[in-house]
Amino acid sequence: MKQIKLLVNLLPILVIAAVNWAVFQQWRSSQLAFRPDYDNPNPPPRIGLAPEPKNSRQAEVIEVQSGDTLTVMLDGRPERIRLCGINAPTIGQRGGAESRDYLRSLIATAHHKVVVMINDTDRQERKIAEVFVADPQPNAPEQEKFLNYELVSTGQAGTHKTFVRRCPNGSLLTQGEQEAKRMGHGMWN
Repeated sequence: MKQIKLLVNLLPILVIAAVNWAVFQQWRSSQLAFRPDYDNPNPPPRIGLAPEPKNSRQAEVIEVQSGDTLTVMLDGRPERIRLCGINAPTIGQRGGAESRDYLRSLIATAHHKVVVMINDTDRQERKIAEVFVADPQPNAPEQEKFLNYELVSTGQAGTHKTFVRRCPNGSLLTQGEQEAKRMGHGMWN
């Protein structure tokens, strides 16, 4: 009889301990998923940079104003988008029209369909975003092009030194600009 009472008294403690153990194991496995695998020198290739579907939104491009600004139809209304972390020459500056036209060509290859990940809003009420298009290559149907990176890596824009760190892929933009400078692409020619 005493053993049954003891078991009944210990049962809630055992249940709490089991639940805590399960929660800890789930938390631990989620933490390990975000750490690099130093034991695997050949990690599986990353398919793309686009954000998770819950963070991204599809839109149709209405107009490209410059190499870093465009207008899209988002949720049934036009929204001005400023590409996060980059600064392209304006239309009146040297290379401004070329930068705009290059962005237009990238968007045209995707039939004016883009995926935007909005990070912020600027003083001019533009949405600050990373923008992606599907890669038109037939051998890469699941991959996308990161437009912010494409502009920087080809020298059609530079990184915006003040704001590039605020972009989720800001370090990639900085690497792209360094590569464009090293190769003498676009405005670094």
